[in-house]
Amino acid sequence: MNAAADVVERYAGALRDYIRAGLVLVPIPAGLKGPRVKGWNLRARCWTECGQIPDTYSGNVGLAHAYAGTCALDIDNAALAGPALSGFGIDLAALLASTDAVHIRSGRAGRDKLLYRLRDPLASINRSETEGFELRCAASNGRTVQDVLPPSIHPDTGKPYQWQGDWRNIPDIPGDLLALWHRLLDNTPSTSSRSPRKRGELPDRISEGERNSTLLSLAAGLVRRGFDPQAVNDRLQKINAERCEPPLCASEVDGVVWQAVGYGSSGWAPYTHSLHDAMIAADLPNASRLIVMTALRRYDGTSAGIALTHSDCHHINGCKDETTFLNYRKLAVDRGFLLLVKSHRMTQNGTTPNLYAIPAEYLPANPVKHPVSANPVKHPVLHIQTGSGAVVRALGANITRRTRKPKRRPRR
Repeated sequence: MNAAADVVERYAGALRDYIRAGLVLVPIPAGLKGPRVKGWNLRARCWTECGQIPDTYSGNVGLAHAYAGTCALDIDNAALAGPALSGFGIDLAALLASTDAVHIRSGRAGRDKLLYRLRDPLASINRSETEGFELRCAASNGRTVQDVLPPSIHPDTGKPYQWQGDWRNIPDIPGDLLALWHRLLDNTPSTSSRSPRKRGELPDRISEGERNSTLLSLAAGLVRRGFDPQAVNDRLQKINAERCEPPLCASEVDGVVWQAVGYGSSGWAPYTHSLHDAMIAADLPNASRLIVMTALRRYDGTSAGIALTHSDCHHINGCKDETTFLNYRKLAVDRGFLLLVKSHRMTQNGTTPNLYAIPAEYLPANPVKHPVSANPVKHPVLHIQTGSGAVVRALGANITRRTRKPKRRPRR
């Protein structure tokens, strides 16, 4: 057996030792600190038996706290955590120096992680931003959170995580720390007391265990609606920094974006005959048509409005220059193919963009009157694949509807 194969075999053996000790594992792709597969934190997706671990597995692995009966006191900033915990009557230095303490260490200064046994899972408490520590076990939806286990490789340092202490003998959580956890939960507003979110509205706080799946879902939606990778990345990096607790590292967000881009823009956008024929009849320039098509692709069935900025449309032929793009967009508005529903405004975070809508008569869900019959019918819909090339070909095809003229009866 060569040296590389021996390393892989020993690694798989170490993971099976975790399983034999009663730990529940979460597979993580190499180079990452968390999984990206939707539903990863379901118990059925975790490794609970030795036979589930591939002999050639070389990725990282995490500990599923809620299913393994474990939890962690995660120290993100020792300088903040020490005084903060002291204010709650917890001596952090004593916990770290305890003879039975079990640590997971990444080698990064000012950081540490203490593992404990916890019989009944508790929702995680994240106070890392202001007080430098986090109590980790379950997500707010009752599923698990995870912490990366040795000998996984840290994506930033490139070095393996290290144990300090005997991981086979993880101590019970100290009583005063458990009491603090319950007290913090009692002071946290319950989800039932919060007003329900509207469909598609992001939560104010995206907690551990929900960050990757939430960001991936958002990114995939943006890709399907035609946003380019850079625009998707900019949006996700901002949301990650403002709402994820704790935020993912920038490289992890990059990976989420490229995973969403990798899914491609498969799907269909409804393109009504009435819209196509009207744009042909109006002799609308091709650039203006494609701006309208961009709006159509991003239409989500609501009247919330669609942003159509230069960065959204700069790839359209003729729209590389911002002034020219604005003229083409204005032409689409002037000809009645776009409606301005909300003008831009200044905020503390900058200027918001104009928001546009597509007139109802050009949307497939709206009935119109047939030119001959008074009975309302749906728009005929030409489904166009959402890849930009397919849209351009369809526009260039100059497809029109043909109607049969009624035969004239011969005069008698």
